[in-house]
Amino acid sequence: MKKNPANITALAENLQLSIGTVSRILNGDTASFSSKTQIRVRRMAEEMGYTPNPIARALATGKTGSISLWLPNLKTSYHALVAEAVENLIEEASQRMSIRLFGHDLESKNEYAQVIYDPIDGIITHGHPPDSWLKPFFSGNRSTPIVFTGNYDNAIYLDFVGIDIAKASRQAVEHLISIGRKRVALMSPLWNEMRMEAYLSVMKEAGRKPEIIEGADNDRAKSRQLFKDYVQSNGCPDALFCHNDSVAVSVYRAACDLGIKIPDDMALIGCDGLLEGEYMAIPLSTIVTPVDEMAKHAWQFLKTRLNFPDTKSQKITLDAKLQLRESSES
Repeated sequence: MKKNPANITALAENLQLSIGTVSRILNGDTASFSSKTQIRVRRMAEEMGYTPNPIARALATGKTGSISLWLPNLKTSYHALVAEAVENLIEEASQRMSIRLFGHDLESKNEYAQVIYDPIDGIITHGHPPDSWLKPFFSGNRSTPIVFTGNYDNAIYLDFVGIDIAKASRQAVEHLISIGRKRVALMSPLWNEMRMEAYLSVMKEAGRKPEIIEGADNDRAKSRQLFKDYVQSNGCPDALFCHNDSVAVSVYRAACDLGIKIPDDMALIGCDGLLEGEYMAIPLSTIVTPVDEMAKHAWQFLKTRLNFPDTKSQKITLDAKLQLRESSES
């Protein structure tokens, strides 16, 4: 006969604690209990193979125990890194995480309806979702809290963890100029964005003519070909600041195709701080974003908002750091 799975009642009997105590600890309401008691409950739950029933949890607590992470895509290692950092924190709190991708139009698909009616307690979003996704959560029909993260304007958001890459971007462009490079270019898909604004500002201050390679995206094959086409039409800049490390890796591959030596012929700097850049044949200079710290603040803000809905606006801005390596003659 198949053994019945462990439930709250069985856990409470084995621990000689009340059902209410066990339930509250497993549902994250731990403020009234000692660390020792919390550890006992969680260990026993693990030993007995306890799996929470989301429907029962929602009925008992009014919460589903589920958090949604919104991302533009999972095409880049950077977004996977963000997902992992957030998921680790949510799992430590015995919550569940779902991922929704807003980098393509879902309004005519079933996924869009699922986003609107997801049985979740809160949302952490990295990057700016489309207005159609946000409107239901700001219209008064939903009370689901949202914590915004990323490197964009935080003025309109209640809870926000920002990453300031403007300072490090300025330093990156200034560094390329300081080592004597004459054609300092930027390869980016975006205008009106921190990296672009920093680049244009430094170039203006230095009396340099901007050189922008437009259209790069997270498709490495396309970015690789884009750079090759640009060089064949315009010659090779002797320094390049890339929108992110994914683009920089694509450019590095294209440079190898064309026989362009990094950094002798062209200094190269990326942005994100992905580990793969450190392990390239010519280690990549990059702007390191504090992903783990961002995730910790976002999760703390969301927990606070869930427990204390009337909390005043929570905002913090974290600094990215320029990491110079061999690709830019550090």
